[in-house]
Amino acid sequence: MSITVGDRVYPVDEVLSRKRFQDKDSGKRYELFVCQVGGKTVKIRRDEAGECELSPSADGFPFPPK
Repeated sequence: MSITVGDRVYPVDEVLSRKRFQDKDSGKRYELFVCQVGGKTVKIRRDEAGECELSPSADGFPFPPK
């Protein structure tokens, strides 16, 4: 498994957790993955349409600039 940010591909070291949620207001479902990528912890939210959003780790954005 890997994450693509722009034109760079980062291998996922480990998936720490995967949970499914349903938004109380909209009723839309989404999945939240917590992963180790490059030694940092990141959260990836994937909605029903397959769109993904990457959240930075607590110690800063996980990927160095190109």
